[in-house]
Amino acid sequence: MFVSPAWGGPGDIAVRINCPVLSEVSAAEFEARAKVDMSARTARGGELEVLCDHLAARIRWRERGGAWFARSVPPTATPATLVDALLVASKELAEEASREPSVAGDAAKEQGATPDPTAPSAADVSDAADSRRAPDRARETSRTGEGSRDRPAAREEAASSDRAGTLSVAPREWAWGVSLGTQAALFSLRGTGMVGPSVGAFMSLPAGFVASLAGEYDVAIGAGDIVAVRMASAAAVIAARFGPAQAFEVGVGGLVGSVFVSSEPTYQPSSLSQGYWGGIVRARYALRWDVWRVGIGPDLRFHGLRPEVAVDRAAVWGVPEASVGVALEVSRELYGWR
Repeated sequence: MFVSPAWGGPGDIAVRINCPVLSEVSAAEFEARAKVDMSARTARGGELEVLCDHLAARIRWRERGGAWFARSVPPTATPATLVDALLVASKELAEEASREPSVAGDAAKEQGATPDPTAPSAADVSDAADSRRAPDRARETSRTGEGSRDRPAAREEAASSDRAGTLSVAPREWAWGVSLGTQAALFSLRGTGMVGPSVGAFMSLPAGFVASLAGEYDVAIGAGDIVAVRMASAAAVIAARFGPAQAFEVGVGGLVGSVFVSSEPTYQPSSLSQGYWGGIVRARYALRWDVWRVGIGPDLRFHGLRPEVAVDRAAVWGVPEASVGVALEVSRELYGWR
């Protein structure tokens, strides 16, 4: 006589994972450990699904023929801690599913709890059968009708639950937010340049692209004590994000602005302004915590019109053809949709 095993084997567990932030080695390690852990907690096998959104994830589990149980995993610090959090969540889901009584078990309990009626005599069987046949058929028909009405409703509810779970774990394709930062650029080896704050807004687009518009206000450095130079500009950039958790960003764009110059009363003119325009090529490396993102990286700017500031016909400060700078930016998503 053969005895069936008390628990399912790892081969009875199907693991599906969609987590670009994990390397192939980390994903394979999670799959192997999850199969061993889940096979020790279920006798019928089942399905485990994981869908990541950067370093956050949603995981769901169901035993074979059972209902889905889902859980969200909040953002973690590293991919390694995400693997540990997913393993803990899978164990908790298996325990939660094991505590749910099965429909067949409930029916068996109800049937076993019903006391057996006293056996009727042979003479009463025929009359009792005839008297009970019509009501029993009516009740059976009623139960069958109710069951047939309940089953589609249950299937629709389960389907809607599955669809809701699938939608809730999908990464946001569209989002917008605000940013605050600072930038500095070097114009020449004499130490001329500019530095100042910026504020802007951005919109995340599908396929990892992001469009941003920022206003900048900069103060010139290295112009001396005679003149004060300020720059106000607006920069529009479209960039592509890639890599683990979309940490890397490369973008191109353009800028327009104006240079404002004021001088001491003994020098003329006392104030002057001139517009300029140019292009931007930038790169960023960023760290993300939930809706917050902190990025830093270089800016390469090419200027079309190049205003120049001169005192007694001697140039003291000017906008070059190209400048190299560095920028620090803190951004926050305010709203997103799928």
